[in-house]
Amino acid sequence: MKAAICVAFLALILVPLAQAQAKALSPEGQRLTEALARLQMHPDDLAAQRAYLQAFPHDYAAFLRLFDLGQELYDGHEFILVLHTLAEHQEKGAGQLLLGLCKDARWDADAPNYLQHEAVAYGAVHTQMFATLLRRLTKTQRTNAIVFLAHAENFEGYPEFQEIIERLKGLGQNALAQEFEQAKALREKRQSRIGWVIRTEDYHS
Repeated sequence: MKAAICVAFLALILVPLAQAQAKALSPEGQRLTEALARLQMHPDDLAAQRAYLQAFPHDYAAFLRLFDLGQELYDGHEFILVLHTLAEHQEKGAGQLLLGLCKDARWDADAPNYLQHEAVAYGAVHTQMFATLLRRLTKTQRTNAIVFLAHAENFEGYPEFQEIIERLKGLGQNALAQEFEQAKALREKRQSRIGWVIRTEDYHS
């Protein structure tokens, strides 16, 4: 039984690597794939964690070149959905990476959606560092990052966003919390308008 579990675990780790290697990867894609394999084999290794953060794309254009539709590592979920977990020991590095991407991001399905998930998960737990890093962005960059994080169909199913707001208030970051509240209100207003249009079309159909 233990042998079977071990084999299954190794398959889970090595399949993404094998799939990526079967393609003609760019140097960036190869480096990231190898860094992920090392991280998965040694998840508590601080050097492996740092190496992964260094190998991950650090600007949104590079992020899309790897993970966007039709790109070599599409849709990137196995690469992206580990980022916030690294923050336990790499709090600043993980936060810098996530917000460095979010400041230029535009929401879309797949990789951008996973990025949003990871950034919000990080912000809800590491709120003090999250706030510090947000304040280092320009006003335009910070606004874009917050609007990107506020992209939700239903905030009732997105409790981490409200948790960020409450934690910011608890830290005395009221102005920053207000920016999140404003982004949430704008998003809800837009969703309400879209819903009204759909209901009107249904009425006339």
